[in-house]
Amino acid sequence: MKVSIKVDKIRFTIPISLSLCGFIIRHIPNKELTEELKVLIIEAVKCVKGSSKEYKGMKIAEVETADGQEVKITL
Repeated sequence: MKVSIKVDKIRFTIPISLSLCGFIIRHIPNKELTEELKVLIIEAVKCVKGSSKEYKGMKIAEVETADGQEVKITL
């Protein structure tokens, strides 16, 4: 998975392994995410991991602000 960020004239891409996503979600404090929501997100990540080869390059999220900042998450 790749997270691409564009702010003003600066662009950078952060590659993130799907295994790392599960690790990060497990270590988010319970006051931010409930345990049930964590389990649901981890199951969704497992599904995405299983089909990542089939849908390689698919955009998961694309956000653009009014002042031109962009964040794109691509599988």
